[in-house]
Amino acid sequence: MSPTMLAVQWAAKLKPLVGRTIVAVRYLRADEVSRLGITHQPVCLQLDDGTLLWPMADDEGNDAGALFIQSGTKTKALPEGAPRL
Repeated sequence: MSPTMLAVQWAAKLKPLVGRTIVAVRYLRADEVSRLGITHQPVCLQLDDGTLLWPMADDEGNDAGALFIQSGTKTKALPEGAPRL
């Protein structure tokens, strides 16, 4: 399948995230990291419906990743990257 078709399919799968609200920002807990079988703690975004989002090193879940933050008009004071711990 072409990269363009994959992008279209994933965009459709991600559509339910539109309109959700971030209700908490935290690092994954030690028990969550252990359950995932990864060695680092990534930043985790919790949405209003209980969905959790966190960066991974790759799409196979081979360890945590760093969350890059591009500042917007209301977030200029944020760092440019939130590290994995």
